[in-house]
Amino acid sequence: TGVYVKTIVYIAVFYVNYLVLFDRCINKPHSALRFVGYNVVLFVVAMSIIYVAWELIASNQPVHSEYPPVANLSANASDPTEFKVGEEGHWAMSFTRFLRDAIILILTITLSLAIKFSNKWVATERQREAQRATQREEELKSLRSQLNPHFLFNTLNSIYALIDICPETAKHAVHELSHMLRYVLYENPSTVTLKQELKFVDSYVSLMKMRLKQDVKMNVTLNSNGHDNMLIAPLLFVTIIENVFKHGDITNPSKPIEIAITAENDVVKCHTFNYVLPSDKKTEGIGLNNLQRRLSLLYGDNAILEVNRSSDT
Repeated sequence: TGVYVKTIVYIAVFYVNYLVLFDRCINKPHSALRFVGYNVVLFVVAMSIIYVAWELIASNQPVHSEYPPVANLSANASDPTEFKVGEEGHWAMSFTRFLRDAIILILTITLSLAIKFSNKWVATERQREAQRATQREEELKSLRSQLNPHFLFNTLNSIYALIDICPETAKHAVHELSHMLRYVLYENPSTVTLKQELKFVDSYVSLMKMRLKQDVKMNVTLNSNGHDNMLIAPLLFVTIIENVFKHGDITNPSKPIEIAITAENDVVKCHTFNYVLPSDKKTEGIGLNNLQRRLSLLYGDNAILEVNRSSDT
């Protein structure tokens, strides 16, 4: 019976701390002092209950049922129920029992506090992770929204340049642009297959070729090497390829343009090379900055963007 009473007291102390005291004290002024003060009161009440329960139970049981006799036995030792404990032994047993129960109570309080802190830390981390994920998603949406006007502006500039030179070509370019805008604006998943992305890049390059002279050399390689169904984030390469036509010297046949997107061993590589116009400023605009940020958010250390510039390339 005594064991059951103690167990109930320990369980009560655990849950009073876990469900009540921790929440009443956390994030309050002098929270540690409050928590210790409440637990001192709880400790005294719990020890009092244990002591009263033990005394009530012990008064109805022979002493030797819990402890062996530590004093001289009475003359009539044939009956074990007549074993008596001397005063010194009684105090020793009481102190031992008190120390044992006190240690168990302190460990119970400590365990409750440790579990509560652990659960709160896990909950806080989950909340922070959810906030980071939401913030990351919103930032990606913002970057995508900046990319679309940037892409549209550059493409329309190219078509505008064709209107006076070749109206029929300009009409065809508008038709191509409509298909591309559907991909950019309406087909807006978080990932696309490499085949879809290469098809979009091929359409964009074909559109830009309309601006070029026939004798301008352009080496274009778009090869998935059997990785057609590899999933990647959409519109990762368009900014780099845009810069080839926006900042490149695309009028000189002796200055070829190179565009290559290849896949190998689950790694996609996009490489571009072009000569730059003498008047082109050597500064990175919003396009590359946004691309770098998108790569960081989407792929972290698994993505690398390198820009190597010389005086004319």
